[in-house]
Amino acid sequence: MDLSIASEFTIKKKEEETMKIKNGYAKLAETLGLELGQEFIIVADGRRYPYYFDSTGLYNANGERNSHPLHQLLSGELDIEITPLLTLKESSYLRTLYTICDDIYAIRLSLDSVGHKVMNCVAACGMSVVDIMIADDLFEKLSLNRKYTWKELGLEG
Repeated sequence: MDLSIASEFTIKKKEEETMKIKNGYAKLAETLGLELGQEFIIVADGRRYPYYFDSTGLYNANGERNSHPLHQLLSGELDIEITPLLTLKESSYLRTLYTICDDIYAIRLSLDSVGHKVMNCVAACGMSVVDIMIADDLFEKLSLNRKYTWKELGLEG
């Protein structure tokens, strides 16, 4: 028996299982109304515990993986509170932009060549129509290089 073929099969099988797990956490987060990396609060026994999902599991505020609440989350035994992606100041800032620029449907945060945070305003055709330099303390909960629609940010509808 050629051991290299068996080894390749084992490696491929482990990669497939890893992808299923990663996709599973993303789907679980989506089911709960979250995205990967978005903080939420688990309310248990009158206390509030911050958590977040990433592609490898459920983590507490200290960055420690903690799968103990998963069963209770799935069965509805625990209540969660979703923390908004935008502060009131950020929401107000974007509402103004949304009002005056009706052809913009999304934003994306990126860093310019010297590391300053830039908001790319994206038109319906998918092209960036304007880039606005923003303060580093704004939009801290939004991921870099991910497109957010107005609807995802709670600004539409």
